[in-house]
Amino acid sequence: MKRLVKELACASGLSVMAAACLATDGGPAVEDAGLDAGSSETASSGCGLAIEPEPNDSRATATAYTLGATVAGCVASATDHDFYELSVPSDPAGGFVTLVLGNVGEGTISARVYAVSDSGQVTSQFTTTRGQTLNAFFAAAAGHKYRIEVADFTGWSVPYRYDLTASYTRADDAFEPNDTRAVAKPITLDAAVRASLFAGFTSGDAIAAALYSDWYAVMLTAARVTVRLEDVPTNIAPEVQLFDASGEVDRGTNPTRGGSVVLGTAATTAGPHLVRVGVFAGPPEAEGKGALLPDHFTRRYRLTVTQP
Repeated sequence: MKRLVKELACASGLSVMAAACLATDGGPAVEDAGLDAGSSETASSGCGLAIEPEPNDSRATATAYTLGATVAGCVASATDHDFYELSVPSDPAGGFVTLVLGNVGEGTISARVYAVSDSGQVTSQFTTTRGQTLNAFFAAAAGHKYRIEVADFTGWSVPYRYDLTASYTRADDAFEPNDTRAVAKPITLDAAVRASLFAGFTSGDAIAAALYSDWYAVMLTAARVTVRLEDVPTNIAPEVQLFDASGEVDRGTNPTRGGSVVLGTAATTAGPHLVRVGVFAGPPEAEGKGALLPDHFTRRYRLTVTQP
């Protein structure tokens, strides 16, 4: 790619130094000018600025990226692809990553995100207007790695720059991990639980509905019990189940996204019970384009279990 970048730069009169455009057939002129594979490209890219280290044109050579940093890059040709690799913290509930490709030059830019675990695609977004900023997001699983691929979307004509910023926000849930009954978190009667119905991509596959389950353990007497789920994210149709030692006691669903669920039933036996909160009508969207995030990324539901 460096040879192609150099040829484009020379053709347009852009050069780091005269030697870059006087190279013989014996080798790539950009490297002759002192820009080896471990350094940053400069104006020879045609973008007129120091940009991401090369080579980073493949997943195997992805540039290490630090969350929160803003790095400058250049789409030097119609076939130029820049890869970056990031790791998210090991927060128990995971979190979400927001991407901004800003200060875009004369081009329509695209971004694809892959899970490192299987190289599967998590999201693919693009712009259709030259110079347009691209905002994107995806749900990230605790401690996982992801690669971002930046390239031209369509109609490339000249090298153009961009700035990449990827920011991470942890999911607000003090009860995680509690995705299975084996790790159900204890709660007390009458105490409101505030938690998130959130899950992140562990691979390029869609996030399974089961990963949105939250399990809780509560001690009940042999009397009527009310389980109330409220403040549900507006993009989730919820489900609530109550179990005793012998199995399911009651279940309630609401097909309306953002709707509440109330269970009112008699506990079959006194002793430990389990409450499961989950999604009823399929998992919510966990990736996409735009500055407006899905409601379940930030909204916490309220769960209360009461007895007379």
